[in-house]
Amino acid sequence: MIQDRDPLTVPSTKRNPVLADAFNRLGYMERKGSGFGKIISGYEFQINYSEEKRS
Repeated sequence: MIQDRDPLTVPSTKRNPVLADAFNRLGYMERKGSGFGKIISGYEFQINYSEEKRS
């Protein structure tokens, strides 16, 4: 199940390479696969964060 996987190790896939290329050229998209890590690191400092809520 997806809940049993570590979100930092789930492989990133482009669902629409044309949109991905456009967003990359506009500066809205960074390197492939960096989103989950940024979201999780942003929540780690919140007062109600716990490791059990991570997955």
